[in-house]
Amino acid sequence: MLHIIFAILKIVLLILAAVLGIALWILALLLLIPVRYEAHVKKKEEFFVEAKVHWLLHLVRVPVSFRDGKLSAKLKVLIFTVKDFLADEEEIQDGAEEAFPDVEETSDAAGQVTDPNKNQIGTALDKTEFSEEETYIEPAEEKTEELDSDPARKQQKPFGVLRKITVFLKMLVDFLKATWRFLSSIPKKLKKLKYTFHQFYVKIKRMKRFATDDRTRAALGLAWSQLRVLLGKLLPKRVWGDLHFGTDDPALTGEILGGISIFYPLFMDNVKVVPDFQESVLEGELYLKGRIRLITIVRIAWKLYRDKNVRFVYRMVT
Repeated sequence: MLHIIFAILKIVLLILAAVLGIALWILALLLLIPVRYEAHVKKKEEFFVEAKVHWLLHLVRVPVSFRDGKLSAKLKVLIFTVKDFLADEEEIQDGAEEAFPDVEETSDAAGQVTDPNKNQIGTALDKTEFSEEETYIEPAEEKTEELDSDPARKQQKPFGVLRKITVFLKMLVDFLKATWRFLSSIPKKLKKLKYTFHQFYVKIKRMKRFATDDRTRAALGLAWSQLRVLLGKLLPKRVWGDLHFGTDDPALTGEILGGISIFYPLFMDNVKVVPDFQESVLEGELYLKGRIRLITIVRIAWKLYRDKNVRFVYRMVT
């Protein structure tokens, strides 16, 4: 009986070991197989850009191209397109065209509908006749004279003056009340402004203390060193091409040439640069290729995560 149990346990352990070994093998492949990228830019008779990022022997790839004014970017797995990054913009544009049709067509259609109504209204107005007696309106001057000649109206004029004085006194009282409320609220506003300035001063002082802290400096130093390592691994390993450029100003052409020479250690003699100090021209071709392994990114992220100074800065920032 025991040997049967031991045999079953042995089979289970062998299966678990096989599954664990396969998982470790897959993880090693994912971390050690590099992510490769390449780009090709050309501008002579036409301008086009082609770039591609691929992984796992081109099983996963992201081709990007710009040719004839059209941009294309897709995520592909094997031969299937998983994601078209520009499909959403095309759907939005098509939806906008469907929601807002051509204005001229709608205006023509509206004109065809409203023209018969306009004709009917015009004929109705032509048939309608108005007599002068019905449209006569007495002048306003005669009415005003009749009102002025009314003795009861003359007796009510002093009351109108009293009413104006009352309205003026009320407006004056309201103005004095508003002025008093404003003046009485000034101390509160000054106190609130003082409290705001105090809070701002405290924040500035706290930020200064945080920036000058030794832990912050150590974290920034470690982050900068790891960024340099990442850029060193990410820079292209192969670069070649030629560049022919020039401007109308020879001095400007010389300044651009000096700026390009800063990147000379990256491409050495693989890129040929030909300046033109007489004509304005820009043409050439550039090809670059590089790679980076995921294990490099994981190692950098793990080193930053384990550092206590980086964790301190993260807590303070968030």
